[in-house]
Amino acid sequence: MKNDAVSPTSPHERRRKGALRLPIQKAIAVRMVTQWLCAAVVAIALTLVMQIFTNPTMSVEEQDQLRSMTWGPMVIAFLATAPMAALDMARFSHSIAGPVVRLKRVIGELADGRQVPSVEFRKADHWHDLADDFNRLNVEVERLREIERAYLAQEAPHANHDDQLVQA
Repeated sequence: MKNDAVSPTSPHERRRKGALRLPIQKAIAVRMVTQWLCAAVVAIALTLVMQIFTNPTMSVEEQDQLRSMTWGPMVIAFLATAPMAALDMARFSHSIAGPVVRLKRVIGELADGRQVPSVEFRKADHWHDLADDFNRLNVEVERLREIERAYLAQEAPHANHDDQLVQA
Protein backbone atom coordinates (compact mmCIF):
# COMPACT_ATOMS: atom_id res chain seq x y z
CA MET A 1 0.00 0.00 0.00
CA LYS A 2 1.26 3.41 -0.92
CA ASN A 3 -0.30 5.76 1.59
CA ASP A 4 -2.74 4.84 4.32
CA ALA A 5 -3.41 8.42 5.40
CA VAL A 6 -7.04 9.35 5.68
CA SER A 7 -8.11 11.46 2.74
CA PRO A 8 -10.27 14.54 3.33
CA THR A 9 -13.94 13.66 3.28
CA SER A 10 -15.58 16.71 1.77
CA PRO A 11 -15.21 17.21 -1.99
CA HIS A 12 -14.43 20.88 -1.32
CA GLU A 13 -11.48 19.92 0.93
CA ARG A 14 -10.19 17.44 -1.65
CA ARG A 15 -10.53 20.04 -4.41
CA ARG A 16 -8.69 22.66 -2.35
CA LYS A 17 -5.86 20.31 -1.38
CA GLY A 18 -5.61 18.64 -4.78
CA ALA A 19 -6.26 21.66 -6.94
CA LEU A 20 -4.23 22.20 -10.02
CA ARG A 21 -0.58 21.70 -9.37
CA LEU A 22 1.46 24.88 -9.06
CA PRO A 23 3.47 24.36 -12.28
CA ILE A 24 0.22 23.98 -14.23
CA GLN A 25 -1.25 27.09 -12.60
CA LYS A 26 1.91 29.06 -13.42
CA ALA A 27 1.91 27.87 -17.03
CA ILE A 28 -1.73 28.90 -17.47
CA ALA A 29 -1.11 32.30 -15.86
CA VAL A 30 1.99 32.93 -17.99
CA ARG A 31 0.12 32.00 -21.17
CA MET A 32 -2.81 34.23 -20.27
CA VAL A 33 -0.63 37.24 -19.40
CA THR A 34 1.46 36.72 -22.55
CA GLN A 35 -1.63 36.58 -24.75
CA TRP A 36 -3.12 39.63 -23.04
CA LEU A 37 0.12 41.62 -23.50
CA CYS A 38 0.38 40.56 -27.15
CA ALA A 39 -3.19 41.74 -27.74
CA ALA A 40 -2.39 45.07 -26.05
CA VAL A 41 0.78 45.58 -28.13
CA VAL A 42 -1.07 44.77 -31.36
CA ALA A 43 -3.94 47.11 -30.46
CA ILE A 44 -1.54 49.94 -29.61
CA ALA A 45 0.49 49.42 -32.79
CA LEU A 46 -2.61 49.31 -34.98
CA THR A 47 -4.02 52.43 -33.34
CA LEU A 48 -0.72 54.27 -33.80
CA VAL A 49 -0.40 53.24 -37.47
CA MET A 50 -4.02 54.13 -38.18
CA GLN A 51 -3.63 57.56 -36.59
CA ILE A 52 -0.44 58.31 -38.54
CA PHE A 53 -1.84 57.19 -41.90
CA THR A 54 -5.36 58.55 -41.42
CA ASN A 55 -4.23 62.15 -41.46
CA PRO A 56 -0.51 62.58 -42.21
CA THR A 57 -0.85 66.38 -42.29
CA MET A 58 -1.93 66.52 -38.66
CA SER A 59 0.54 68.30 -36.37
CA VAL A 60 2.37 66.44 -33.60
CA GLU A 61 0.31 68.24 -30.95
CA GLU A 62 -2.93 67.24 -32.64
CA GLN A 63 -1.72 63.63 -32.93
CA ASP A 64 -0.81 63.62 -29.21
CA GLN A 65 -4.26 64.98 -28.33
CA LEU A 66 -5.94 62.35 -30.52
CA ARG A 67 -3.78 59.60 -28.99
CA SER A 68 -4.71 60.61 -25.45
CA MET A 69 -8.41 60.57 -26.37
CA THR A 70 -8.15 57.14 -28.04
CA TRP A 71 -5.62 55.34 -25.88
CA GLY A 72 -7.12 56.21 -22.50
CA PRO A 73 -10.36 54.31 -23.12
CA MET A 74 -8.41 51.50 -24.79
CA VAL A 75 -6.15 51.09 -21.72
CA ILE A 76 -9.19 51.16 -19.44
CA ALA A 77 -10.87 48.51 -21.60
CA PHE A 78 -7.79 46.26 -21.46
CA LEU A 79 -7.47 46.67 -17.69
CA ALA A 80 -11.18 46.02 -17.20
CA THR A 81 -11.18 42.84 -19.29
CA ALA A 82 -8.06 41.33 -17.69
CA PRO A 83 -9.81 40.09 -14.50
CA MET A 84 -12.72 38.72 -16.53
CA ALA A 85 -10.29 36.88 -18.81
CA ALA A 86 -8.38 35.53 -15.80
CA LEU A 87 -11.56 34.24 -14.16
CA ASP A 88 -12.74 32.64 -17.39
CA MET A 89 -9.34 31.02 -17.94
CA ALA A 90 -9.31 29.69 -14.37
CA ARG A 91 -12.79 28.19 -14.72
CA PHE A 92 -12.02 26.69 -18.10
CA SER A 93 -8.69 25.21 -17.00
CA HIS A 94 -10.33 23.69 -13.91
CA SER A 95 -13.00 22.10 -16.10
CA ILE A 96 -10.19 20.35 -17.98
CA ALA A 97 -7.60 19.70 -15.29
CA GLY A 98 -9.99 19.05 -12.39
CA PRO A 99 -11.27 15.76 -13.83
CA VAL A 100 -7.70 14.65 -14.58
CA VAL A 101 -6.66 15.35 -10.98
CA ARG A 102 -9.68 13.42 -9.71
CA LEU A 103 -8.99 10.47 -12.02
CA LYS A 104 -5.35 10.41 -10.93
CA ARG A 105 -6.46 10.16 -7.30
CA VAL A 106 -8.99 7.34 -7.87
CA ILE A 107 -6.59 5.43 -10.13
CA GLY A 108 -4.06 5.54 -7.29
CA GLU A 109 -6.66 4.25 -4.85
CA LEU A 110 -7.64 1.48 -7.27
CA ALA A 111 -3.99 0.54 -7.76
CA ASP A 112 -3.56 0.40 -3.97
CA GLY A 113 -6.25 -2.29 -3.86
CA ARG A 114 -9.05 -0.13 -2.54
CA GLN A 115 -12.57 -0.30 -3.84
CA VAL A 116 -13.49 3.00 -5.50
CA PRO A 117 -16.92 4.35 -6.42
CA SER A 118 -17.88 5.26 -9.95
CA VAL A 119 -16.45 8.55 -11.16
CA GLU A 120 -18.85 11.26 -12.22
CA PHE A 121 -17.77 14.73 -13.29
CA ARG A 122 -19.69 17.97 -13.05
CA LYS A 123 -21.82 18.82 -16.05
CA ALA A 124 -19.49 21.67 -17.14
CA ASP A 125 -16.37 19.49 -16.86
CA HIS A 126 -14.64 17.93 -19.82
CA TRP A 127 -13.52 14.28 -20.17
CA HIS A 128 -16.90 12.61 -19.50
CA ASP A 129 -15.91 9.86 -21.94
CA LEU A 130 -12.75 9.25 -19.90
CA ALA A 131 -14.87 8.85 -16.76
CA ASP A 132 -17.09 6.37 -18.58
CA ASP A 133 -14.04 4.34 -19.68
CA PHE A 134 -12.62 4.42 -16.14
CA ASN A 135 -15.95 3.25 -14.70
CA ARG A 136 -15.99 0.30 -17.13
CA LEU A 137 -12.41 -0.54 -16.09
CA ASN A 138 -13.35 -0.23 -12.41
CA VAL A 139 -16.23 -2.70 -12.88
CA GLU A 140 -13.88 -5.15 -14.63
CA VAL A 141 -11.22 -4.84 -11.88
CA GLU A 142 -13.86 -5.49 -9.23
CA ARG A 143 -15.14 -8.52 -11.19
CA LEU A 144 -11.59 -9.93 -11.38
CA ARG A 145 -11.05 -9.30 -7.67
CA GLU A 146 -14.24 -11.24 -6.92
CA ILE A 147 -12.98 -14.15 -9.04
CA GLU A 148 -9.66 -14.03 -7.18
CA ARG A 149 -11.38 -13.97 -3.76
CA ALA A 150 -13.57 -16.92 -4.75
CA TYR A 151 -10.56 -18.85 -6.01
CA LEU A 152 -8.57 -18.15 -2.85
CA ALA A 153 -11.53 -19.11 -0.66
CA GLN A 154 -11.88 -22.37 -2.60
CA GLU A 155 -8.14 -23.11 -2.34
CA ALA A 156 -7.89 -22.32 1.39
CA PRO A 157 -9.46 -25.61 2.62
CA HIS A 158 -7.21 -27.61 0.27
CA ALA A 159 -4.13 -25.81 1.55
CA ASN A 160 -5.07 -26.61 5.19
CA HIS A 161 -5.68 -30.26 4.25
CA ASP A 162 -2.29 -30.48 2.49
CA ASP A 163 -0.58 -28.93 5.54
CA GLN A 164 -2.22 -31.55 7.79
CA LEU A 165 -1.03 -34.38 5.54
CA VAL A 166 2.53 -33.07 5.58
CA GLN A 167 2.48 -32.83 9.39
CA ALA A 168 1.19 -36.39 9.77
